[in-house]
Amino acid sequence: MYDSGDVRFDLWAGPVLHARARITVTGLDAVATLRMAERALYDAKYRRDKSQVETALRHADSPWHALALRRGSSRLNFWLGDGELLPWELIPGIREKVQIHHIMLATRDIDVQPISGVAGGTTAERRAFNGRSIPGNGSIPHTTGEDSALWGSAAASDARPISSEVLFHSHVESSSVNIRRFSQRAISTIVRAFESRGATVSSMVAIQKEDIPSDSPLDTKTLVLLEREERRIARAERKTRRR
Repeated sequence: MYDSGDVRFDLWAGPVLHARARITVTGLDAVATLRMAERALYDAKYRRDKSQVETALRHADSPWHALALRRGSSRLNFWLGDGELLPWELIPGIREKVQIHHIMLATRDIDVQPISGVAGGTTAERRAFNGRSIPGNGSIPHTTGEDSALWGSAAASDARPISSEVLFHSHVESSSVNIRRFSQRAISTIVRAFESRGATVSSMVAIQKEDIPSDSPLDTKTLVLLEREERRIARAERKTRRR
């Protein structure tokens, strides 16, 4: 739960339309951080967006993993009508639904991977992330033994601690909405999920668009190329199935 008194999550000064942050996590690998963040944000009504680029990243053998989430209802926004007549986004309970909130997470390992079987899991387990999503019916799958290997936080004594870098970006489709408050809540939810599993957040800072690595899925140009490649892969797979 978000604690408004915890200054750790007050990363952005003043109104913001795009909230970006970098989080360094010790004790979880890149895939484990994404899976844990998705499960935590699921309880906050965030669901997987239709637009994902994980398959394109795996085809490119990228060190990055990515996850796009959204919350809200465009249909509700339509039925409520003109926000200029009555600012729905200012009313608690409605403002969480009247706008579509987007969150993009990108993660990569920034330390030496441990031997197979310790906290980070094997390469095959990490690459399997894209195929192990929350089902479309909204139910959350039970944690399996394989999941436990991914979610473990204590590395073996003969392996270096696992560390991962998490890039966070949130925005809404309306230019009149200050995303700061919602971003603080999302960051709080994610970080507390990491810490509940014994991981340590060693760094958490706000960043600007210019600070995003050029090969990251959060980079605008790279994201466009990845989305284009994702569509190409999907078309190729559909053609293969028809044969």
